[in-house]
Amino acid sequence: MSLPLADAGYRAQRRSRYEAAAVFQAAVTSHAKATGQPRHEVEQAVKKAMRHAVEDPAE
Repeated sequence: MSLPLADAGYRAQRRSRYEAAAVFQAAVTSHAKATGQPRHEVEQAVKKAMRHAVEDPAE
């Protein structure tokens, strides 16, 4: 049985995540070029900062 609304919602969410990832990758590349840093180091620094930003400081 097909659930067209659920499928459409899933596709919309997937497209949104894909577009957000593309924007993130473009920003990382741009920043790396502007600062002369290796692109992968910039990406890893951002991801590390985000992981720590969502942790509960009370823990």
